[in-house]
Amino acid sequence: MDMPREQEASQETERASQERDLAAREEQVKVREEQVRVREEQVQVREEQVKVKEEQLNNKEQELYDWEASAYAQEAEEEGDDDDDDDGQEEHDDDDDGQEQQEAEAVEWTEEAEEEEQADPEAKEYQVNFNMCTACFKWDAQSAARALDSDRIPSDSEVFLATPAAVVRIPFDDQYDALNEAHIIAKQVFWYAYQKHWPINCLRRYPESYNQVRFGREELERAGLGTGSFRTGPEKCQMCEETRQCVVGECFSMTHLRNAVSHPSDNFDMDSLIRLLNRARRFAVDLDDAARADQIQQVMERVMQKARAAYRQIEDCVGADYCCPGPQRDPERKCKSSYPVESCSSTTTTTTTTTTETDPDQPPPPEPEPESSPEEQQHQQQPPPTTPKINYSALPYHIQYTLHIIPSYPAYHQNKYSPTILLAAKLWKATGLQPGQTDEHFARVDAALAKIKSNPEECTEREREYYERFKKRSGGTMEKICW
Repeated sequence: MDMPREQEASQETERASQERDLAAREEQVKVREEQVRVREEQVQVREEQVKVKEEQLNNKEQELYDWEASAYAQEAEEEGDDDDDDDGQEEHDDDDDGQEQQEAEAVEWTEEAEEEEQADPEAKEYQVNFNMCTACFKWDAQSAARALDSDRIPSDSEVFLATPAAVVRIPFDDQYDALNEAHIIAKQVFWYAYQKHWPINCLRRYPESYNQVRFGREELERAGLGTGSFRTGPEKCQMCEETRQCVVGECFSMTHLRNAVSHPSDNFDMDSLIRLLNRARRFAVDLDDAARADQIQQVMERVMQKARAAYRQIEDCVGADYCCPGPQRDPERKCKSSYPVESCSSTTTTTTTTTTETDPDQPPPPEPEPESSPEEQQHQQQPPPTTPKINYSALPYHIQYTLHIIPSYPAYHQNKYSPTILLAAKLWKATGLQPGQTDEHFARVDAALAKIKSNPEECTEREREYYERFKKRSGGTMEKICW
């Protein structure tokens, strides 16, 4: 009895699954039908646009034809009126016959001129043909808007690059996330523009998703945007010449961003990072995708915020005594001049007094204290600043690397590094540490090396061999870089 019930239950579950599959297929069919309907509407709209453009061209051709014919006929009439004053009625009839013949010749001449203009490839009236993409009719108007957005980076990014926070490195993961996000948005920009302007090539190369787009040089060549295919068939890309040149140039400029994402190895400074992100923003602007250009601009803003936060972290480590006071410390503000690594010595004031004749039995009068300004009085009340003690183990690697790569020569510091970050870099280099050496694993290595150096006889042969290699490579101690 149990077996039939189990069979019935299994059959019911199979029927339910089949019904769900059928319902899902019906939904897919409905979605496909809706997509087909939308595509048909788009095709109809494009056909109407083409018809309107053809009518405009026909009207222009007819106006040109009528104007040339009327101008030639009017000139012939004026010549005929001058001859009527001197000739008789018989000659006047002959002139009328000649005028009709000239009008017929004028009509024939304008038809020949029209054929010559159509054959001229540089004639402006006949540049538009059936091979041109209908989405590019307004390209001349759009090029004026593009001229306003030049190759320069946005104004807020330029302001940031002039601040002290621009020299700070941000974490590698944050850099990679920003570059990867901009790379994905650039793929979306290209794929949707490729669908719009090159529908045949898009269906052939990237039929399903923007994730199929590759910005490598060979991949762009295979996509029909290379030098050879670009010059051979203007009808192949279904766009006007000017638009295709702009898109090809911007596509090949994306290879730098693609290499930074596909081969992640370098930790970029903020100037290089912002300019890489700005390539993707310019790419979106040139392809008239303002929404995605704003998305890339937001990515650039997030990167700059992280750099400002890293600069504030350096200021917190150095201390408020070495930065200008205020409830909100901003990395874009000016800092005080840097203090030396040694403790500041107390300043001594010397005063000159005039000698006068006095009684030797009387005690000398007290010397008057020199007058000081309110700022000096406030400075005298405060204790002299001492060398800040920085906990370098609490600093992340990207900040340690920022302090490590600052050059030791003051000639390179003009108008680039703030006094606060110079002092932090000076104190960092005085420790002789390398970036990342404060990690617990490095401490374990240092302890092992100290053990080998203190008791070489108790070490194994492998440990002594490792110590000799390390000694040959670095002299047995970490290199200390001091100013």
